[in-house]
Amino acid sequence: MEDWTTPSGPPAHEFPNPTPALGLVLLTLGLLTGSAFVWAPLSALSNSRFAYYPLIALLQLVMLGLPAMLYARTHATVRLAIRRRRLPLWAYLPLALAAVLAMLIAAYGSAAWVALLRELGIDPPPSSVPIPQSMTEALLSMVVVGMIPALCEEYLFRGVVLHSLEQIGTRRAIVLSGLLFSLLHGSIAGLPVHLMLGFLLGWLMVHYGTLTAPMVFHGVYNSAAMLFSYVITALKPESDAAVVTPTFVEALRGLLPLLLVLGCLSYALLRGPLRSLSRTQPPILYPQQERLPRAARWIAVLVFALYGLLYLGAVLGSQT
Repeated sequence: MEDWTTPSGPPAHEFPNPTPALGLVLLTLGLLTGSAFVWAPLSALSNSRFAYYPLIALLQLVMLGLPAMLYARTHATVRLAIRRRRLPLWAYLPLALAAVLAMLIAAYGSAAWVALLRELGIDPPPSSVPIPQSMTEALLSMVVVGMIPALCEEYLFRGVVLHSLEQIGTRRAIVLSGLLFSLLHGSIAGLPVHLMLGFLLGWLMVHYGTLTAPMVFHGVYNSAAMLFSYVITALKPESDAAVVTPTFVEALRGLLPLLLVLGCLSYALLRGPLRSLSRTQPPILYPQQERLPRAARWIAVLVFALYGLLYLGAVLGSQT
């Protein structure tokens, strides 16, 4: 039985203006692009691997978290629109477990996608995130690379952007904010995974009725990925220098059973708490109230055009 609740009248709050929200995405894109020119000089100031972590934390807070939080703090319509339902503590455990399972699915899915790209003559660059070389570094990366970016990204995309876009309908807002979220990462190798993750995080925010749900899921997902990369690297024998890259078909054969089993488990974990939560407060799905303002549409077109140019340049630069 569908557990969406479609309001018969207007929402209890005024929809935030989507133009500044999309402007924040454009600002973030500019800051991320500009940071590429200062990242190498800043990283060169120290030979320590640990210099990466305070730099990435600072950049995430300045480019993502701070602008979104300042905007929400100074605009009452945004603060009122953001879903802030208080969940019982037990509801976060299934979220965390589902995030770990989703990370395993994403790891195999990325391997299949990269194999397909290579067969098409496109060799995507490796991730710029360093693999932890010690347990201390792994724990540090779980906080700095896992939690901080998750909190900042969720506040921007599921907090400010999604709620500001709900005037075109909640479903459309989930899709559009998820698409912007996936493109912001600028990774060809991770594009399908980031796209699915963006849609899932929007679904979680609306169904659970609180921004803390996608924050917890995203933070655990990122942290589990960092810990997983450390464990895999630590368990691999040092003599095993040659890495055998699977073909797309081989990777797909391994992905499909994993997707079936872990996907069903993840879905069951996520849907379980909703049965009891929906009895007291069903999720709200707003229908389309109005079109985006013309300025917001032009900003969206500009953002997607810039993203398209960046990804096209990345594809052309990675062709083998």
